[in-house]
Amino acid sequence: MGFKPLKPSVKPPTPKPKSAGTSKSRLVDAQRYILTIKNKFRNHCPEKYHEFLNIFKDFSMERIGTDTVIARVKILFRGYPDLLHGFNKYMPRSTKIII
Repeated sequence: MGFKPLKPSVKPPTPKPKSAGTSKSRLVDAQRYILTIKNKFRNHCPEKYHEFLNIFKDFSMERIGTDTVIARVKILFRGYPDLLHGFNKYMPRSTKIII
């Protein structure tokens, strides 16, 4: 009369890969950066914010490449080193904008 141990009906959660947390925090950082741009230009120059969105829309639709994105962002944010620095966070080292 032996009893078999009961198998748990719920598996313990598997650990998430380290990159999952990193990609989520990177997404949150990107959202904050975009909000920073929106807030910076909201009252005095909202077309700059819309142009920034259009640049990435063109990029995501493969109308323009990375070099064009960089060139356009560099012109768009001229005089705003904080925004250029924030943009550089998302660029490969070889393509960072020199501020």
